[in-house]
Amino acid sequence: MIYLELNDWALTVWNENGVVAYSEPAAASFLNNTLVFGLDALTTSRNQPQAFASHYLDRLGSEPLTTSLGTAQNQADLMFQQIIDLGIKEDTVVIVPSNFSNEKLGIFLGVAEKSGLKVKGFIDAPLAYGLETPTSKSFHLLDIGLHEASLTKMNVQGSTRTIADSRAIESLGFSSLIDGWLNVIADEFIQKTRFDPFHFAETEQQLFNAVLAYLDSTPTSEVKIAVSHNGQERSVNIPQQRLNEKLTSRLKIIDFNGVDCLAINPRALQIPGMQTALESFVAEVIVIDSSQLQKNLRSLSSSLSAESINRITSGESSYVSAGADQETADNRQTRSTVTTHLLLEDHAYRYDDPRFNHRFSQPKSRLAPGEKIELESKVYTAISVD
Repeated sequence: MIYLELNDWALTVWNENGVVAYSEPAAASFLNNTLVFGLDALTTSRNQPQAFASHYLDRLGSEPLTTSLGTAQNQADLMFQQIIDLGIKEDTVVIVPSNFSNEKLGIFLGVAEKSGLKVKGFIDAPLAYGLETPTSKSFHLLDIGLHEASLTKMNVQGSTRTIADSRAIESLGFSSLIDGWLNVIADEFIQKTRFDPFHFAETEQQLFNAVLAYLDSTPTSEVKIAVSHNGQERSVNIPQQRLNEKLTSRLKIIDFNGVDCLAINPRALQIPGMQTALESFVAEVIVIDSSQLQKNLRSLSSSLSAESINRITSGESSYVSAGADQETADNRQTRSTVTTHLLLEDHAYRYDDPRFNHRFSQPKSRLAPGEKIELESKVYTAISVD
């Protein structure tokens, strides 16, 4: 099974061993009669803006490109071509933003079918990342992409976690955060060197690429940024505090009203100072453990049906708080013997699968491990899936 996450900052593929096989932005440039994607496109975006596109995931559809890029005439054409470049041959589960509409999913399925990508089903990204978040109360989860962020409410009832609401924050993404830092740095260049790096496309691109490198660097008290023009190099040292202040000012556009507990997608922590900035807005901030993701994906995808393509927005968590009530003696089972699925041949179905028509909605109605039941002339075996 292959997992593909649709995030325009990091379109990511994990192979069957859970190893990242591809992780690049959903960005495209047409350079030297060649269509290139990912970081290679992003690092030429300021030099050749007319040959660059990066909205084809969040605007997925038949909307025409401002300027055609090679044979690509619309947003869906670019998505199609990048999927082709991925070269995925196996069945694929697709992780999608919660604010990704079902209409967009339908368009993506059309693009996938045309490209030969075999989609087994969809999992909402906040559920995939937040399934094992260590809290027994409902919480919100913040994620970020290239052009927008999302704030998703996750309801918690016992072990069940369900996405209740998700809203896009369209003016907050890696792109806008980078633009904010570029302005701070450009002002510093003008004040200290009387040189405006925005005046030339070449130096603007150098500045942009330097900020991309900053995202991958270890935070220090000062950040050195250098650009070169006509053989002359100019540099400035920017206090980390100024960049943090700019980040905090950008985060003020998020309405945190009613957000008491905030989980952060690990992707957001690529932004230096993000956790500290968020802690100034929200009382409790939890950093999601990225090592749980593959386990979460396997658990959630086990309930996908072979007969239809479904979208998973709810799942069972194994997290139990230290203060959770003890089960009664009549109902107590060790974690290793609690059954979670019914197995039919080589496919496991969760108890809440629609085919069972709520028959097993109550824990006491569920079977013991290894116990069999016949439903509609099919024999299922109760199993436990971690």
